[in-house]
Amino acid sequence: MADVARQEGDHFTLRFDAPEIAASARPGQFVNVRYPGGIEPPAAFDSYADLQAHHKTHPPAEPPFLLARPFGVRRVRPDGSVEILFKAVGRGTRLLARAQPGTKLDVLGPIGNSFDLSTPPGTAILVAGGTGIAPLYLLADTLHKLGSELVVLVGTGYDVPMSMSDSETVVHFLDEEVTAVIDEYAEMGALVRVATMTPRTGCFTGTSVDLLERYLQSLNPKQLQRHAIYSCGPWAMQAAVAKLAETNRMQCQVLLEERMGCGLGACMGCVVKVRQPDGTFRNKRVCVDGPVFRADEIGWDLRE
Repeated sequence: MADVARQEGDHFTLRFDAPEIAASARPGQFVNVRYPGGIEPPAAFDSYADLQAHHKTHPPAEPPFLLARPFGVRRVRPDGSVEILFKAVGRGTRLLARAQPGTKLDVLGPIGNSFDLSTPPGTAILVAGGTGIAPLYLLADTLHKLGSELVVLVGTGYDVPMSMSDSETVVHFLDEEVTAVIDEYAEMGALVRVATMTPRTGCFTGTSVDLLERYLQSLNPKQLQRHAIYSCGPWAMQAAVAKLAETNRMQCQVLLEERMGCGLGACMGCVVKVRQPDGTFRNKRVCVDGPVFRADEIGWDLRE
C-alpha cells in the first residue's frame, strides 16, 4: 500500500509498505517501482454516439508504464515502510505522483551495492545535486549513529526538495546571510547549507560544488585527513566533486545516477567505465555493479 505527499514544487515523497525491503535496505541501494494500474476494463456500446458520450465523462486512463523506475531508498521506518523522494518530470513519475492512499505498486529491491562504511570518517561531507539529496538521508542517519560528524551541502535549481528553515548558526566558510538549512539534517546536528542557481533568500547562489570548494578551502591538511566525501547527483557535478577529492587527497564515494532500463543488469543500458587494478577501464553496470563506486575508479572523461 502506498501514500504520496507533495514537497516543494514538483517534488513528491512516496511511502509504501515493504517490511522485507525496510529490514534489509542499506545506504546507497535503490528500489524499482512500477505503477501497475491505469487500464480500463473492456466495455461495449450500442452505437458510436454512446461511445462518444461515455468518453466525455470518462476520459481514457493513461496506460501503465512498462519499465519500472529506479529510486534511491531515502528512509526506512520501524513500521516496515519505505520512503522515496522524486521529481515528477515524465509520464511514469507523474503517475506515481497521483498515487492515492492504499494504491498497490510493483516494487523490487533493495538492488545494488551500498556505501562502504566499514571505517566511518570523523566528519562525513555529503554533497548532493537536486533529488540526489534523497538517498543521502539514509546514509546520513547511519553515519550519525556510527558517530561521524556531518556536513551536508545541497545544490538545486530553485525548488528545494525538502522542508527548509533559517539557522542562527554562522558557519566559518560562508557569509552570515547564507542561513538556509534542510530541517531533517539539521535535526541530526549536521552542518547544513543550501545552494541555488536562482538567487533565493538564505541560500548561497551557486552550486553544491561551489559550496564544497569553499568548505575544503577552510580546512587545514590535518583537518582534511579526518574528512571523507559522499556524493550523489548529475554526472558533471559528481565529476567536479571527484576532482576536488583528488586534489585534496580525500576518500570519496559516489552514488551514480544513470538511465536504467531494467535495473537488473540485463539490458546493459547503464554502463560506465571503471578502472581495473591493471589500470585499464572496463564497462560496469551501475544498477548491479554499483550504484556506489569509489570516485577515483570512474573514467569521468570516458563516458560515451
